Amino acid sequence: MKYLNFSFALLLIFCLKVTIGCTKLTTENVELSLQPPDLPIPDTIAPLTPTVTSPANNSTTTSQTIIITGSCETLATVLLSGDISVSPTTTRCLSSEYSRSISLAPGNGIKSIQITQRDVAGNGSPQILLNLTLDIPVSNPGWTSTNYARVLLSGHSLTDNPLIDYVESIAMS
Repeated sequence: MKYLNFSFALLLIFCLKVTIGCTKLTTENVELSLQPPDLPIPDTIAPLTPTVTSPANNSTTTSQTIIITGSCETLATVLLSGDISVSPTTTRCLSSEYSRSISLAPGNGIKSIQITQRDVAGNGSPQILLNLTLDIPVSNPGWTSTNYARVLLSGHSLTDNPLIDYVESIAMS
């Protein structure tokens, strides 16, 4: 009702200023409109694909815990999923950048991490794929050159011939 009264008042002012002799106002020269005032257009545009600045795609890491950084749409939620210990994991994009520490899934080998973002209107971006090779060195049990020896193997073969052989560089525990 307020909108209708406001429109009527504007028409009355316009009529009085433009037309001399517009002293009688009837509903015949008033256009009634019951639509609400203009509302903002909803955001339906998906954000761009986030980028990864570190670590480099197809790189090798010797640490199971890494920090992934990149660019994104400010205030978007960045979603990381795939070969990580807690999947999915999210972080908030601040000042067009994100940074998140994650733990890769256990075991050496290639790990694939999918990264997407969702803007404040709920629109999702295409994903980017980050491939990393986890290569955690096998721990050395502490063997040194003094742990190696020359060992004599002796016995008889299946044909009952004597068998004598030396095996070198066997690790001794």
